[in-house]
Amino acid sequence: MLRTTGVTLTDALDTQDIAEPVVATLVGSIALLVSVPLTTALAAALVSHAPAGAIPAGRDTHHH
Repeated sequence: MLRTTGVTLTDALDTQDIAEPVVATLVGSIALLVSVPLTTALAAALVSHAPAGAIPAGRDTHHH
């Protein structure tokens, strides 16, 4: 479609109709990539400060 209208790729990406969803997608992707290590670090920090008796040893407490 860009070839038939004579619009270059950089000009097309510069329009708000195209740039806004591209930026929103990039921001959302970066947020997802950052959230996994942050939540893992938070969980590790919380578990490392938990008293020894608070975490059951050797029992599978995960049920569905």
